[in-house]
Amino acid sequence: MKCNRIYRVLAVAVILSLLVIAIPAAPALAAEEIELSPDTGEIGDEIDIDGDGFKTDKTKVYIYFSSQEGAVYHKIDNDITVYKLVEKTTPDVNGRIDKSFNVPEILDEGIDGGYGDFEEVVGGNYYVYVAYGDNDKIEAVAEFTVRGIELNPTSGAAGDLVEVTGVGFGEELSVALTFDGDDVSTSPASIETDEDGNFTASFSVPSVVAAAYDVRVEDEDGNDAAAEFTVEVATGVSISPVTTQAAPGYVGMNITISGVGFKANSSITITDTTSGLVLAVTTSSIDGTFQSIFEAKGRAGEHTITASDGTNTRQVSFIMESQAPPKPALLLPEDDTETEAQVYFDWGDVSDDSLPVTYALQVASSGDFTPSSIVLEKTGLTESEYTVTQGEKLEPAEEEALYYWRVRAIDGASNDGEWSAAGSFYVAKSAEPSLPGQPAQLSRFGWLIYLWIGLGIVAATFLGYWLRKRIAHSRRV
Repeated sequence: MKCNRIYRVLAVAVILSLLVIAIPAAPALAAEEIELSPDTGEIGDEIDIDGDGFKTDKTKVYIYFSSQEGAVYHKIDNDITVYKLVEKTTPDVNGRIDKSFNVPEILDEGIDGGYGDFEEVVGGNYYVYVAYGDNDKIEAVAEFTVRGIELNPTSGAAGDLVEVTGVGFGEELSVALTFDGDDVSTSPASIETDEDGNFTASFSVPSVVAAAYDVRVEDEDGNDAAAEFTVEVATGVSISPVTTQAAPGYVGMNITISGVGFKANSSITITDTTSGLVLAVTTSSIDGTFQSIFEAKGRAGEHTITASDGTNTRQVSFIMESQAPPKPALLLPEDDTETEAQVYFDWGDVSDDSLPVTYALQVASSGDFTPSSIVLEKTGLTESEYTVTQGEKLEPAEEEALYYWRVRAIDGASNDGEWSAAGSFYVAKSAEPSLPGQPAQLSRFGWLIYLWIGLGIVAATFLGYWLRKRIAHSRRV
């Protein structure tokens, strides 16, 4: 019985073995795969795509080109929203695809790339996706490098620094860079790609007229790429005349500020940002230029003149002179003379480039003009003379003690001149008021003058009366 059971088990094993040998193996389903040739190229290049493991039921496959990185099982229009549908094809009976497409210039499909919006294809890494036409699920992915360069910035003026980033070139090769076909100096001086075919360099925009220019790079293997750079008119201002510490300007001189590269037909405000003064407001022309003439003003030293249209702001320097005006010459009262309590002061005019010139006057009881000794101080005087008012009149001094006075000039640039040498005078207790400028000594004899004037008037009145009486008497006779 036991032997029969063993025979049955062996028989089943033999039969199963024969079945395994007799029945052909069914092919296993392979995952979809794609390969690009080449996997690096420029915009417009034709790229071959070979695929394996696709359905053989004549279901179409769609080939997409995108800047967004995705993976198998991600979905088009869900995970990948910016792309270009570059080709459609049908796998053959063996599940293979053999197709070609051209690298697109723009990605203008997808929920973020359609409806008039688009993304330009530039140098960098991109992705090729394959999905079945009846299902947006990604079945295969391949990476593609668009050989190209990126400029930062893409526009500017002569002298501006531009950074160039290149991708997709030959590995560890020297690269030449040209601007409008001419070699330019770069940093680093010798450009080389890394092990991935990438590089970064910079150059200064040469002095050329405003226009669009090609920036082109090419490696030793002839791989090249280009990008456009727009040279604009540099926004700037200039000043005339140019001032320096050795040749400064002065208050009241005419300054001309000229500007280029500003917004067309825009209001231009010219400000002395050092003092906060608005110097002028003008309007730019249709080509963004302007010119404004105004008088210089402000304190001595360096001033920053700013011109702005609200968007563009440029500055230029103006140096205001710092030469102090000369000392005034004292005229009246003369030294050690007597004067009235309402003193009349007179001094010589001072000339200076920076007008107007004003004066400061001090009167003190001490020749060293200590703060406690100053009895009268006037500033901002516009004339080279001053008469003490009734409320400011000086008290007569005991024993004819002297008063001292001095004057200094201040020009329109706020440069303070030195004080003049001190003059002196005194106000006697018996001093009588006299006319401004009249020597004080005359006031001593004022009562005699008035007496003689009074006697003369009386005598003239008596003589006139007597003459009228004589004439009347003669007529009666």
